[in-house]
Amino acid sequence: MTLAEMLKELPNLTFLERQELMAALIHLDPPPVSEDERVILEARLKYAEENPGSMMPIEELKKDLLERYRRRSNSEMEPHYDFSGGVRGKFAPDTGSPKPPGDH
Repeated sequence: MTLAEMLKELPNLTFLERQELMAALIHLDPPPVSEDERVILEARLKYAEENPGSMMPIEELKKDLLERYRRRSNSEMEPHYDFSGGVRGKFAPDTGSPKPPGDH
């Protein structure tokens, strides 16, 4: 299957299938962590270890995020993908143009 064929099939996947695909891709090629990011992560981990009461259980976090998502309309939250040029719509970079940079 070519990359173009795979990209064309993405909209046919369920949300969970797309999440699983993203996790698998990140696992294969994890993004690099800069030294500045590493310092921040270590500080946050240390804080969490020293302040266990400050953490939120994952199920509570999921519930909170789902409630926030449901309060917003799908048109506001749903990015519009154009696999030939990137993301368009609400989450596209603000360039004064409806198209992403480099797609003028």
